[in-house]
Amino acid sequence: MSVTRLKQTNTSSTGETNKNAKSAVAGATQITTTPAKLERHNGKTAKQTKRKKLVESDEQLNSIEQPDLLSQSDAVNGSIPAKSASNDLAASQGMHVICQQEALDSALAFVKAAVPTKPLQPVLANILAIADEQENKVKLIASDISLTLSAAFEAHVLRGGAIALPAEILVSVVGKCPTGETTLIQLNATVAAKNRKTKSKAETEAQETNSSPVVLLEDSQGGAVEIYGMDAGEFPEISVPTTNLVSLPAKAVKAGLKGVIFAASTDDSKKILTGVQWLHSAERGQLRCTATDGHQVALIALSTNGIGRKQRAKSHLSDQTCIIPAKTLKELTRNLEKIEVDEWLRFAYDAPSKRVLFEFSDKKLQKEIISQCLEDTYPDCQALVERYQYPKQVAIETNALLSKLDRLSALASKKENAVKLLFDSSTQEIYLTIERDYGRGTQTVSATIPDELGKFEIQFNINYLIDALKALSSTAVNFTMDRPYTPVSLKPAGDLEFPEIAIDATYFILPLYDLEKAKQEYNAQSNSG
Repeated sequence: MSVTRLKQTNTSSTGETNKNAKSAVAGATQITTTPAKLERHNGKTAKQTKRKKLVESDEQLNSIEQPDLLSQSDAVNGSIPAKSASNDLAASQGMHVICQQEALDSALAFVKAAVPTKPLQPVLANILAIADEQENKVKLIASDISLTLSAAFEAHVLRGGAIALPAEILVSVVGKCPTGETTLIQLNATVAAKNRKTKSKAETEAQETNSSPVVLLEDSQGGAVEIYGMDAGEFPEISVPTTNLVSLPAKAVKAGLKGVIFAASTDDSKKILTGVQWLHSAERGQLRCTATDGHQVALIALSTNGIGRKQRAKSHLSDQTCIIPAKTLKELTRNLEKIEVDEWLRFAYDAPSKRVLFEFSDKKLQKEIISQCLEDTYPDCQALVERYQYPKQVAIETNALLSKLDRLSALASKKENAVKLLFDSSTQEIYLTIERDYGRGTQTVSATIPDELGKFEIQFNINYLIDALKALSSTAVNFTMDRPYTPVSLKPAGDLEFPEIAIDATYFILPLYDLEKAKQEYNAQSNSG
Protein backbone atom coordinates (compact mmCIF):
# COMPACT_ATOMS: atom_id res chain seq x y z
CA MET A 1 0.00 0.00 0.00
CA SER A 2 1.46 3.34 -1.01
CA VAL A 3 0.07 6.80 -0.35
CA THR A 4 1.92 9.78 -1.75
CA ARG A 5 1.51 13.16 -0.09
CA LEU A 6 2.44 16.65 -1.09
CA LYS A 7 5.84 17.34 0.33
CA GLN A 8 5.71 20.07 2.96
CA THR A 9 8.87 22.17 3.01
CA ASN A 10 9.65 25.16 5.20
CA THR A 11 11.82 27.77 3.58
CA SER A 12 13.27 31.03 4.79
CA SER A 13 14.12 33.97 2.63
CA THR A 14 15.91 37.25 3.15
CA GLY A 15 13.91 40.43 3.39
CA GLU A 16 15.02 41.41 -0.08
CA THR A 17 13.88 38.09 -1.55
CA ASN A 18 10.50 38.40 0.16
CA LYS A 19 10.18 41.87 -1.23
CA ASN A 20 10.91 40.61 -4.75
CA ALA A 21 8.43 37.76 -4.31
CA LYS A 22 5.70 40.14 -3.19
CA SER A 23 6.45 42.39 -6.12
CA ALA A 24 6.28 39.44 -8.53
CA VAL A 25 3.00 38.20 -7.07
CA ALA A 26 1.56 41.69 -7.17
CA GLY A 27 2.60 42.05 -10.79
CA ALA A 28 1.11 38.70 -11.73
CA THR A 29 -2.10 39.52 -9.87
CA GLN A 30 -2.42 42.83 -11.63
CA ILE A 31 -1.95 41.18 -15.01
CA THR A 32 -4.56 38.51 -14.44
CA THR A 33 -7.24 40.79 -12.99
CA THR A 34 -6.93 43.84 -15.24
CA PRO A 35 -9.23 43.59 -18.34
CA ALA A 36 -7.69 44.06 -21.76
CA LYS A 37 -8.27 47.43 -23.38
CA LEU A 38 -8.01 48.39 -27.03
CA GLU A 39 -5.46 51.13 -26.52
CA ARG A 40 -1.87 51.34 -27.68
CA HIS A 41 1.25 51.91 -25.62
CA ASN A 42 4.50 52.83 -27.38
CA GLY A 43 3.19 51.39 -30.66
CA LYS A 44 2.04 48.07 -29.11
CA THR A 45 -1.45 46.85 -28.25
CA ALA A 46 -2.53 46.30 -24.66
CA LYS A 47 -2.52 42.54 -25.30
CA GLN A 48 1.18 42.63 -26.26
CA THR A 49 1.99 44.73 -23.20
CA LYS A 50 0.15 42.24 -21.01
CA ARG A 51 2.12 39.31 -22.43
CA LYS A 52 5.41 41.20 -21.92
CA LYS A 53 4.56 41.85 -18.26
CA LEU A 54 3.64 38.22 -17.79
CA VAL A 55 6.98 37.04 -19.14
CA GLU A 56 8.84 39.54 -16.92
CA SER A 57 6.89 38.37 -13.88
CA ASP A 58 7.56 34.73 -14.69
CA GLU A 59 11.29 35.41 -15.07
CA GLN A 60 11.30 37.21 -11.74
CA LEU A 61 9.58 34.24 -10.11
CA ASN A 62 12.22 31.89 -11.50
CA SER A 63 14.93 33.91 -9.73
CA ILE A 64 13.30 33.29 -6.33
CA GLU A 65 14.33 30.12 -4.52
CA GLN A 66 11.19 28.04 -3.99
CA PRO A 67 10.64 24.61 -2.36
CA ASP A 68 10.06 21.47 -4.41
CA LEU A 69 6.37 20.54 -4.29
CA LEU A 70 6.82 16.86 -5.10
CA SER A 71 9.62 14.71 -3.72
CA GLN A 72 11.46 12.34 -6.02
CA SER A 73 9.70 9.33 -4.42
CA ASP A 74 6.36 11.00 -5.13
CA ALA A 75 7.34 11.36 -8.77
CA VAL A 76 8.32 7.72 -9.07
CA ASN A 77 5.29 6.33 -7.30
CA GLY A 78 2.94 8.68 -9.10
CA SER A 79 0.37 8.24 -6.37
CA ILE A 80 -2.31 10.63 -5.25
CA PRO A 81 -1.50 13.39 -2.75
CA ALA A 82 -3.28 13.65 0.55
CA LYS A 83 -4.38 16.78 2.36
CA SER A 84 -1.45 18.99 3.23
CA ALA A 85 -1.15 20.86 6.48
CA SER A 86 0.27 23.79 4.57
CA ASN A 87 -2.44 24.56 2.04
CA ASP A 88 -0.82 27.77 0.85
CA LEU A 89 2.20 25.81 -0.40
CA ALA A 90 0.35 24.48 -3.43
CA ALA A 91 -0.93 27.95 -4.24
CA SER A 92 2.46 29.65 -4.05
CA GLN A 93 4.37 27.06 -6.07
CA GLY A 94 3.68 27.70 -9.73
CA MET A 95 3.92 24.91 -12.29
CA HIS A 96 5.05 25.61 -15.84
CA VAL A 97 4.30 22.90 -18.39
CA ILE A 98 4.45 22.64 -22.17
CA CYS A 99 2.61 19.63 -23.60
CA GLN A 100 0.75 18.47 -26.68
CA GLN A 101 -2.95 19.35 -26.76
CA GLU A 102 -3.79 15.87 -28.04
CA ALA A 103 -2.16 14.17 -25.03
CA LEU A 104 -3.78 16.53 -22.53
CA ASP A 105 -7.19 16.13 -24.18
CA SER A 106 -6.93 12.31 -24.22
CA ALA A 107 -5.94 12.20 -20.56
CA LEU A 108 -8.85 14.45 -19.62
CA ALA A 109 -11.27 12.32 -21.65
CA PHE A 110 -10.23 9.30 -19.57
CA VAL A 111 -10.23 10.75 -16.05
CA LYS A 112 -13.41 12.83 -16.37
CA ALA A 113 -15.50 9.65 -16.06
CA ALA A 114 -14.67 9.61 -12.33
CA VAL A 115 -15.82 13.18 -11.66
CA PRO A 116 -19.10 12.94 -9.69
CA THR A 117 -22.15 14.87 -10.84
CA LYS A 118 -23.00 15.63 -7.21
CA PRO A 119 -19.67 15.71 -5.34
CA LEU A 120 -19.65 15.12 -1.60
CA GLN A 121 -16.78 17.60 -1.33
CA PRO A 122 -16.34 20.71 -3.53
CA VAL A 123 -12.79 19.69 -4.50
CA LEU A 124 -14.09 16.46 -6.08
CA ALA A 125 -15.62 18.56 -8.86
CA ASN A 126 -12.00 19.24 -9.87
CA ILE A 127 -9.27 17.34 -11.67
CA LEU A 128 -5.94 17.25 -9.87
CA ALA A 129 -2.96 18.06 -12.11
CA ILE A 130 0.55 17.12 -10.94
CA ALA A 131 3.62 18.17 -12.93
CA ASP A 132 6.84 16.26 -12.22
CA GLU A 133 9.96 18.17 -13.24
CA GLN A 134 12.29 15.20 -12.66
CA GLU A 135 10.35 12.74 -14.82
CA ASN A 136 9.02 15.33 -17.29
CA LYS A 137 5.51 13.95 -16.86
CA VAL A 138 2.08 15.31 -16.08
CA LYS A 139 -0.46 13.24 -14.16
CA LEU A 140 -4.19 13.98 -14.05
CA ILE A 141 -6.40 12.50 -11.33
CA ALA A 142 -10.16 12.51 -10.78
CA SER A 143 -12.09 10.72 -8.06
CA ASP A 144 -15.48 10.24 -6.45
CA ILE A 145 -13.74 8.41 -3.54
CA SER A 146 -15.07 4.98 -4.54
CA LEU A 147 -13.63 5.21 -8.08
CA THR A 148 -10.40 7.00 -9.00
CA LEU A 149 -8.97 7.40 -12.50
CA SER A 150 -5.51 8.73 -13.33
CA ALA A 151 -3.61 9.25 -16.57
CA ALA A 152 0.05 10.24 -16.98
CA PHE A 153 1.81 11.46 -20.12
CA GLU A 154 5.14 12.95 -21.13
CA ALA A 155 5.53 16.73 -21.23
CA HIS A 156 8.19 19.42 -21.01
CA VAL A 157 7.98 20.42 -17.35
CA LEU A 158 9.89 23.65 -16.78
CA ARG A 159 8.71 23.83 -13.19
CA GLY A 160 6.86 21.21 -11.16
CA GLY A 161 3.76 21.77 -9.11
CA ALA A 162 0.19 20.69 -8.46
CA ILE A 163 -3.24 22.27 -8.61
CA ALA A 164 -6.88 21.18 -8.68
CA LEU A 165 -8.81 22.65 -11.63
CA PRO A 166 -12.59 22.59 -12.28
CA ALA A 167 -13.24 19.51 -14.42
CA GLU A 168 -16.08 20.81 -16.56
CA ILE A 169 -14.25 24.01 -17.51
CA LEU A 170 -10.87 22.36 -18.06
CA VAL A 171 -12.27 19.59 -20.29
CA SER A 172 -14.27 22.09 -22.35
CA VAL A 173 -11.41 24.57 -22.77
CA VAL A 174 -8.77 21.99 -23.71
CA GLY A 175 -11.17 20.21 -26.06
CA LYS A 176 -11.68 23.41 -28.04
CA CYS A 177 -7.98 24.31 -28.19
CA PRO A 178 -6.18 23.82 -31.52
CA THR A 179 -3.76 20.91 -31.84
CA GLY A 180 -0.12 21.53 -31.09
CA GLU A 181 1.73 22.81 -28.05
CA THR A 182 -0.33 23.89 -25.06
CA THR A 183 1.22 25.71 -22.10
CA LEU A 184 0.02 25.61 -18.51
CA ILE A 185 1.43 28.24 -16.15
CA GLN A 186 0.37 28.38 -12.51
CA LEU A 187 0.71 32.02 -11.61
CA ASN A 188 1.97 33.18 -8.23
CA ALA A 189 -1.33 34.94 -7.82
CA THR A 190 -4.69 34.27 -6.27
CA VAL A 191 -8.08 35.68 -7.09
CA ALA A 192 -10.64 36.59 -4.45
CA ALA A 193 -13.54 34.17 -4.36
CA LYS A 194 -16.13 36.94 -4.19
CA ASN A 195 -15.04 38.18 -7.64
CA ARG A 196 -15.70 34.83 -9.32
CA LYS A 197 -18.91 33.90 -11.09
CA THR A 198 -20.05 30.29 -10.97
CA LYS A 199 -23.19 28.27 -11.60
CA SER A 200 -22.81 24.95 -9.79
CA LYS A 201 -23.39 24.52 -6.08
CA ALA A 202 -20.04 22.80 -5.65
CA GLU A 203 -18.17 25.75 -7.19
CA THR A 204 -20.17 28.19 -5.07
CA GLU A 205 -19.13 26.37 -1.91
CA ALA A 206 -15.54 26.35 -3.13
CA GLN A 207 -15.64 30.14 -3.45
CA GLU A 208 -16.20 30.54 0.25
CA THR A 209 -12.46 30.26 0.79
CA ASN A 210 -10.48 33.49 0.83
CA SER A 211 -8.63 32.95 -2.44
CA SER A 212 -7.99 30.52 -5.25
CA PRO A 213 -4.87 29.77 -7.33
CA VAL A 214 -4.82 30.78 -10.98
CA VAL A 215 -3.61 28.85 -14.03
CA LEU A 216 -2.97 30.42 -17.41
CA LEU A 217 -3.57 28.10 -20.38
CA GLU A 218 -2.06 29.21 -23.69
CA ASP A 219 -2.80 27.41 -26.95
CA SER A 220 -0.65 27.01 -30.06
CA GLN A 221 -2.29 29.97 -31.78
CA GLY A 222 -1.59 32.49 -29.03
CA GLY A 223 -4.95 32.31 -27.29
CA ALA A 224 -5.01 32.39 -23.50
CA VAL A 225 -7.53 31.39 -20.84
CA GLU A 226 -7.23 31.90 -17.09
CA ILE A 227 -8.76 29.15 -14.94
CA TYR A 228 -9.32 29.54 -11.22
CA GLY A 229 -8.64 26.36 -9.28
CA MET A 230 -8.22 25.06 -5.75
CA ASP A 231 -5.18 24.17 -3.66
CA ALA A 232 -3.87 20.69 -4.46
CA GLY A 233 -3.66 20.00 -0.73
CA GLU A 234 -7.47 20.02 -0.56
CA PHE A 235 -7.69 16.87 -2.70
CA PRO A 236 -8.54 13.88 -0.49
CA GLU A 237 -6.16 11.05 0.29
CA ILE A 238 -6.54 8.03 -2.01
CA SER A 239 -4.71 4.82 -1.12
CA VAL A 240 -3.21 2.92 -4.05
CA PRO A 241 -2.47 -0.85 -3.87
CA THR A 242 1.12 -1.48 -4.97
CA THR A 243 1.96 -4.91 -3.53
CA ASN A 244 1.43 -8.33 -5.12
CA LEU A 245 1.07 -6.89 -8.61
CA VAL A 246 0.35 -9.56 -11.21
CA SER A 247 0.22 -9.29 -14.99
CA LEU A 248 -2.87 -10.44 -16.88
CA PRO A 249 -3.39 -10.67 -20.66
CA ALA A 250 -5.62 -7.71 -21.49
CA LYS A 251 -7.35 -9.47 -24.37
CA ALA A 252 -8.39 -12.43 -22.21
CA VAL A 253 -9.62 -10.21 -19.38
CA LYS A 254 -11.64 -8.12 -21.83
CA ALA A 255 -13.27 -11.23 -23.34
CA GLY A 256 -14.07 -12.63 -19.91
CA LEU A 257 -15.57 -9.44 -18.51
CA LYS A 258 -17.70 -8.97 -21.61
CA GLY A 259 -19.36 -12.27 -20.80
CA VAL A 260 -20.18 -11.53 -17.17
CA ILE A 261 -20.80 -7.81 -16.47
CA PHE A 262 -24.28 -7.78 -18.05
CA ALA A 263 -25.64 -10.12 -15.34
CA ALA A 264 -24.81 -7.76 -12.46
CA SER A 265 -27.72 -5.95 -10.85
CA THR A 266 -28.41 -2.26 -11.49
CA ASP A 267 -30.61 -2.00 -8.40
CA ASP A 268 -28.75 -0.08 -5.69
CA SER A 269 -30.94 -1.67 -3.02
CA LYS A 270 -29.17 -4.96 -3.85
CA LYS A 271 -25.76 -3.43 -3.21
CA ILE A 272 -23.68 -6.60 -3.18
CA LEU A 273 -25.26 -7.79 -6.45
CA THR A 274 -24.14 -4.60 -8.24
CA GLY A 275 -20.64 -6.04 -8.11
CA VAL A 276 -18.81 -8.90 -9.80
CA GLN A 277 -17.10 -11.58 -7.74
CA TRP A 278 -13.45 -11.68 -8.85
CA LEU A 279 -11.30 -14.69 -7.94
CA HIS A 280 -7.75 -14.74 -9.28
CA SER A 281 -5.40 -17.65 -8.63
CA ALA A 282 -1.82 -16.79 -9.56
CA GLU A 283 -0.73 -20.33 -8.72
CA ARG A 284 -3.13 -21.91 -11.21
CA GLY A 285 -3.03 -18.99 -13.63
CA GLN A 286 -6.81 -18.73 -13.64
CA LEU A 287 -9.39 -15.98 -13.30
CA ARG A 288 -12.99 -16.74 -12.30
CA CYS A 289 -15.77 -14.13 -12.35
CA THR A 290 -19.37 -14.43 -11.22
CA ALA A 291 -22.28 -12.00 -11.56
CA THR A 292 -25.98 -12.25 -10.77
CA ASP A 293 -29.01 -10.04 -10.25
CA GLY A 294 -31.15 -12.79 -8.76
CA HIS A 295 -32.80 -13.72 -12.08
CA GLN A 296 -29.74 -14.64 -14.11
CA VAL A 297 -26.24 -15.90 -13.36
CA ALA A 298 -23.05 -15.56 -15.42
CA LEU A 299 -19.99 -17.70 -14.65
CA ILE A 300 -16.69 -17.45 -16.53
CA ALA A 301 -13.31 -19.07 -15.99
CA LEU A 302 -10.29 -18.23 -18.13
CA SER A 303 -6.58 -18.92 -18.25
CA THR A 304 -4.50 -15.85 -17.50
CA ASN A 305 -0.92 -17.16 -17.75
CA GLY A 306 0.08 -13.92 -16.07
CA ILE A 307 3.39 -15.06 -14.54
CA GLY A 308 5.64 -17.99 -15.26
CA ARG A 309 6.04 -21.11 -13.12
CA LYS A 310 9.31 -19.96 -11.51
CA GLN A 311 7.88 -16.53 -10.75
CA ARG A 312 4.77 -18.10 -9.21
CA ALA A 313 6.93 -20.26 -6.95
CA LYS A 314 8.88 -17.23 -5.76
CA SER A 315 5.91 -14.92 -5.33
CA HIS A 316 3.84 -17.20 -3.05
CA LEU A 317 0.76 -15.23 -4.05
CA SER A 318 -2.43 -16.48 -2.45
CA ASP A 319 -5.78 -16.50 -4.19
CA GLN A 320 -7.20 -12.99 -4.38
CA THR A 321 -10.96 -12.74 -3.95
CA CYS A 322 -12.88 -9.48 -4.03
CA ILE A 323 -16.17 -8.03 -5.20
CA ILE A 324 -15.53 -5.27 -7.73
CA PRO A 325 -18.34 -2.85 -8.66
CA ALA A 326 -19.68 -3.51 -12.15
CA LYS A 327 -19.26 0.22 -12.83
CA THR A 328 -15.50 -0.14 -12.37
CA LEU A 329 -15.26 -3.19 -14.63
CA LYS A 330 -17.36 -1.49 -17.33
CA GLU A 331 -14.89 1.40 -17.33
CA LEU A 332 -12.01 -1.08 -17.55
CA THR A 333 -13.61 -3.01 -20.42
CA ARG A 334 -14.35 0.19 -22.32
CA ASN A 335 -10.69 1.20 -22.17
CA LEU A 336 -9.35 -2.26 -22.97
CA GLU A 337 -11.20 -2.06 -26.30
CA LYS A 338 -8.74 0.61 -27.40
CA ILE A 339 -5.40 -0.95 -26.46
CA GLU A 340 -3.15 -3.21 -28.50
CA VAL A 341 -3.99 -6.91 -28.75
CA ASP A 342 -0.77 -8.11 -27.08
CA GLU A 343 -0.91 -5.55 -24.23
CA TRP A 344 -0.74 -6.66 -20.60
CA LEU A 345 -2.79 -5.47 -17.67
CA ARG A 346 -1.38 -5.17 -14.14
CA PHE A 347 -3.66 -6.00 -11.23
CA ALA A 348 -3.28 -5.59 -7.47
CA TYR A 349 -5.64 -6.04 -4.54
CA ASP A 350 -5.14 -4.79 -1.00
CA ALA A 351 -7.31 -6.76 1.43
CA PRO A 352 -7.08 -4.41 4.47
CA SER A 353 -8.32 -1.37 2.54
CA LYS A 354 -10.54 -3.39 0.15
CA ARG A 355 -9.06 -1.55 -2.83
CA VAL A 356 -8.14 -2.83 -6.26
CA LEU A 357 -5.81 -1.39 -8.89
CA PHE A 358 -5.81 -1.90 -12.66
CA GLU A 359 -2.82 -0.42 -14.50
CA PHE A 360 -2.25 -0.42 -18.27
CA SER A 361 -0.84 1.58 -21.18
CA ASP A 362 -2.95 3.09 -23.94
CA LYS A 363 -0.88 4.62 -26.73
CA LYS A 364 1.13 7.36 -24.95
CA LEU A 365 -0.93 7.36 -21.75
CA GLN A 366 -0.24 5.43 -18.56
CA LYS A 367 -3.67 4.74 -17.06
CA GLU A 368 -4.76 3.63 -13.60
CA ILE A 369 -8.18 2.56 -12.32
CA ILE A 370 -8.42 2.42 -8.53
CA SER A 371 -11.66 1.20 -7.00
CA GLN A 372 -13.15 0.57 -3.60
CA CYS A 373 -14.51 -2.99 -3.47
CA LEU A 374 -17.87 -3.98 -2.00
CA GLU A 375 -17.87 -5.41 1.51
CA ASP A 376 -20.36 -8.23 2.02
CA THR A 377 -20.80 -11.95 1.40
CA TYR A 378 -21.47 -12.78 -2.23
CA PRO A 379 -24.01 -15.58 -2.85
CA ASP A 380 -22.64 -19.00 -3.80
CA CYS A 381 -24.04 -19.09 -7.32
CA GLN A 382 -22.18 -22.25 -8.27
CA ALA A 383 -23.82 -24.23 -5.47
CA LEU A 384 -27.20 -22.75 -6.38
CA VAL A 385 -27.22 -23.83 -10.03
CA GLU A 386 -25.81 -27.26 -9.16
CA ARG A 387 -29.01 -28.04 -7.28
CA TYR A 388 -30.79 -28.54 -10.59
CA GLN A 389 -30.42 -31.00 -13.45
CA TYR A 390 -30.10 -30.13 -17.13
CA PRO A 391 -30.74 -33.35 -19.10
CA LYS A 392 -32.36 -31.94 -22.25
CA GLN A 393 -30.10 -30.15 -24.75
CA VAL A 394 -31.00 -28.10 -27.82
CA ALA A 395 -28.45 -26.62 -30.26
CA ILE A 396 -29.32 -23.29 -31.89
CA GLU A 397 -27.47 -20.87 -34.16
CA THR A 398 -26.76 -17.81 -32.03
CA ASN A 399 -27.28 -15.04 -34.59
CA ALA A 400 -30.45 -16.62 -35.99
CA LEU A 401 -32.10 -16.74 -32.57
CA LEU A 402 -30.79 -13.32 -31.59
CA SER A 403 -32.15 -11.62 -34.72
CA LYS A 404 -35.64 -13.12 -34.22
CA LEU A 405 -35.73 -12.10 -30.57
CA ASP A 406 -34.61 -8.61 -31.50
CA ARG A 407 -37.59 -8.23 -33.83
CA LEU A 408 -40.03 -9.40 -31.17
CA SER A 409 -38.51 -7.04 -28.59
CA ALA A 410 -40.24 -4.15 -30.37
CA LEU A 411 -43.48 -5.35 -28.74
CA ALA A 412 -41.96 -5.70 -25.27
CA SER A 413 -42.25 -3.13 -22.51
CA LYS A 414 -40.57 -2.70 -19.15
CA LYS A 415 -43.38 -4.49 -17.30
CA GLU A 416 -44.52 -6.89 -20.04
CA ASN A 417 -41.48 -8.61 -21.51
CA ALA A 418 -42.29 -12.33 -21.54
CA VAL A 419 -41.47 -14.32 -24.68
CA LYS A 420 -42.72 -17.89 -25.09
CA LEU A 421 -40.50 -20.56 -26.68
CA LEU A 422 -42.14 -23.75 -27.96
CA PHE A 423 -39.59 -26.46 -28.85
CA ASP A 424 -41.03 -28.99 -31.33
CA SER A 425 -38.89 -32.08 -31.97
CA SER A 426 -41.14 -33.24 -34.84
CA THR A 427 -40.43 -30.12 -36.94
CA GLN A 428 -36.99 -29.33 -35.48
CA GLU A 429 -38.08 -25.75 -34.98
CA ILE A 430 -38.61 -23.30 -32.14
CA TYR A 431 -41.72 -21.11 -32.25
CA LEU A 432 -41.26 -17.74 -30.56
CA THR A 433 -44.35 -15.80 -29.46
CA ILE A 434 -44.91 -12.51 -27.68
CA GLU A 435 -48.41 -11.25 -26.89
CA ARG A 436 -49.53 -7.85 -25.67
CA ASP A 437 -52.81 -5.98 -25.40
CA TYR A 438 -51.86 -3.98 -28.46
CA GLY A 439 -50.40 -6.74 -30.64
CA ARG A 440 -48.95 -10.20 -31.12
CA GLY A 441 -45.69 -11.32 -32.77
CA THR A 442 -44.37 -14.71 -33.86
CA GLN A 443 -41.03 -15.92 -35.22
CA THR A 444 -39.59 -19.35 -36.11
CA VAL A 445 -36.02 -20.61 -35.68
CA SER A 446 -34.53 -23.90 -36.82
CA ALA A 447 -32.74 -25.96 -34.15
CA THR A 448 -31.42 -29.41 -33.34
CA ILE A 449 -34.01 -30.79 -30.90
CA PRO A 450 -33.81 -34.32 -29.40
CA ASP A 451 -36.84 -36.59 -29.86
CA GLU A 452 -37.33 -37.11 -26.13
CA LEU A 453 -38.05 -33.41 -25.69
CA GLY A 454 -41.26 -33.69 -27.73
CA LYS A 455 -43.12 -30.39 -27.40
CA PHE A 456 -41.59 -28.33 -24.63
CA GLU A 457 -42.82 -24.83 -23.73
CA ILE A 458 -40.99 -22.31 -21.57
CA GLN A 459 -41.08 -18.51 -21.05
CA PHE A 460 -38.27 -16.01 -20.45
CA ASN A 461 -37.78 -12.33 -19.88
CA ILE A 462 -36.82 -11.44 -23.45
CA ASN A 463 -34.22 -8.91 -22.29
CA TYR A 464 -32.36 -11.49 -20.19
CA LEU A 465 -32.29 -13.90 -23.11
CA ILE A 466 -31.00 -11.25 -25.53
CA ASP A 467 -28.27 -10.10 -23.10
CA ALA A 468 -27.03 -13.66 -22.56
CA LEU A 469 -26.89 -14.40 -26.30
CA LYS A 470 -24.97 -11.18 -26.96
CA ALA A 471 -22.45 -12.12 -24.28
CA LEU A 472 -21.74 -15.44 -25.98
CA SER A 473 -18.58 -15.39 -28.10
CA SER A 474 -19.65 -18.29 -30.31
CA THR A 475 -21.60 -19.03 -33.48
CA ALA A 476 -23.94 -21.47 -31.70
CA VAL A 477 -25.44 -21.98 -28.26
CA ASN A 478 -26.52 -25.07 -26.35
CA PHE A 479 -29.72 -24.77 -24.31
CA THR A 480 -29.89 -27.39 -21.55
CA MET A 481 -33.03 -27.62 -19.44
CA ASP A 482 -35.29 -29.85 -17.40
CA ARG A 483 -38.66 -28.30 -16.54
CA PRO A 484 -40.52 -25.09 -17.46
CA TYR A 485 -39.96 -23.70 -13.95
CA THR A 486 -36.29 -24.61 -13.37
CA PRO A 487 -33.23 -22.66 -14.56
CA VAL A 488 -31.98 -23.09 -18.13
CA SER A 489 -28.26 -23.31 -18.87
CA LEU A 490 -26.69 -21.64 -21.91
CA LYS A 491 -23.18 -22.57 -23.06
CA PRO A 492 -21.24 -21.44 -26.15
CA ALA A 493 -20.86 -23.96 -28.99
CA GLY A 494 -19.62 -23.99 -32.56
CA ASP A 495 -16.85 -21.60 -33.58
CA LEU A 496 -15.52 -19.29 -30.88
CA GLU A 497 -14.78 -15.59 -31.40
CA PHE A 498 -11.45 -15.96 -29.58
CA PRO A 499 -10.33 -19.57 -30.09
CA GLU A 500 -6.85 -18.76 -28.79
CA ILE A 501 -8.28 -17.85 -25.36
CA ALA A 502 -9.04 -20.74 -23.03
CA ILE A 503 -12.34 -19.50 -21.60
CA ASP A 504 -15.25 -21.43 -20.12
CA ALA A 505 -18.55 -19.53 -19.87
CA THR A 506 -21.93 -20.67 -18.58
CA TYR A 507 -25.14 -18.67 -18.20
CA PHE A 508 -28.24 -19.55 -16.21
CA ILE A 509 -31.61 -17.88 -16.68
CA LEU A 510 -34.60 -18.37 -14.41
CA PRO A 511 -37.75 -18.80 -16.55
CA LEU A 512 -41.06 -17.02 -16.01
CA TYR A 513 -43.81 -19.32 -14.77
CA ASP A 514 -47.09 -19.52 -12.88
CA LEU A 515 -46.16 -20.45 -9.33
CA GLU A 516 -49.38 -22.34 -8.54
CA LYS A 517 -49.21 -24.26 -11.80
CA ALA A 518 -45.56 -25.11 -11.16
CA LYS A 519 -46.40 -26.42 -7.67
CA GLN A 520 -49.16 -28.63 -9.05
CA GLU A 521 -46.87 -30.05 -11.74
CA TYR A 522 -44.07 -30.64 -9.26
CA ASN A 523 -46.37 -32.44 -6.82
CA ALA A 524 -47.85 -34.57 -9.60
CA GLN A 525 -44.39 -35.64 -10.80
CA SER A 526 -43.27 -36.34 -7.22
CA ASN A 527 -46.31 -38.54 -6.53
CA SER A 528 -45.91 -40.46 -9.79
CA GLY A 529 -42.24 -41.01 -9.01
